[in-house]
Amino acid sequence: MSTTPDSPVPLHPDMSAWLEAIRADSGPGCRELGVERVRGRGADRASTRAPGPAMAAVLESTVGADVRVRTYVPAEADPETSIVYLHGGGFVVGDLASHDALCRRLAVATSTAVIAVDYRRAPEHPAPAAVDDAIAAVAYARTRTPRIALAGDSAGAAIALLATARLLAQGERVHALLLGYPMTDMTLSFPSVEKYGTGHGLDTADLEWYIEQWVPAGIDRGASSVSPISGSVIGFPPTLLVAAELDPLHDEGIAFAQRLQAAGTLVSVRTEPGLPHGFLVMVDALEPARAASERAFAEFAELLTALHS
Repeated sequence: MSTTPDSPVPLHPDMSAWLEAIRADSGPGCRELGVERVRGRGADRASTRAPGPAMAAVLESTVGADVRVRTYVPAEADPETSIVYLHGGGFVVGDLASHDALCRRLAVATSTAVIAVDYRRAPEHPAPAAVDDAIAAVAYARTRTPRIALAGDSAGAAIALLATARLLAQGERVHALLLGYPMTDMTLSFPSVEKYGTGHGLDTADLEWYIEQWVPAGIDRGASSVSPISGSVIGFPPTLLVAAELDPLHDEGIAFAQRLQAAGTLVSVRTEPGLPHGFLVMVDALEPARAASERAFAEFAELLTALHS
């Protein structure tokens, strides 16, 4: 195993090879590529991922503004709980296909139906469209089960947090949160943005571009309507937050967890060493990503089980 100057933890050979490959790729960034080509590259990556496990049922429906949702029902699913899942992709990339395998793995690991949301994406639909769609998906989920958990990775985790805050303000309860390396600060002010923002898979320049697509002109990027870390966290539900060490978003995720803890929320927070942003969808390429994903889903299953007690 090798190490990187950015991490004292010995890197798994898979991770060393992955870092070498992305650092050898000097291709254009998101700004140069433009929306359609960025989405095309994302779809190409998603198409190479292995399929997830079989389900007892997969149901298609629409909610809100004609937004597609896909419900993954595993065998012996908990009849009391549903997980509403918001995919990552910088608010611009990703869809039901990109996170199909992840949602299937989560459903099996938790024995819980997972409702994936094909929310409207920026820049065609900037904030708060995706949050509106998450709220509509929660309303749909409530027709299925009395308990609702929200989950998401990266930008999807940001959407989950913003939806949770709005639901609480409306007097509605969310029962649990699963956050994978969440985007919480659209001002990109934390030190890890500079430390890991080059050569680790998610570059700061691309992050800036994604945020420009998501935040409408004239809106302060630090406003609580777009940056979860700026909003109230009073009343947030038990939360599992999993961060990645080699991630420019690492510090803002940990800072958000600390805010939750200070507010009295039950929080389990863990940094997965030697892993990059996005590892939950890298389980085919990186063995440590697979192990970390299994740990996160198993721990979330325990959290959901505790809701019954």
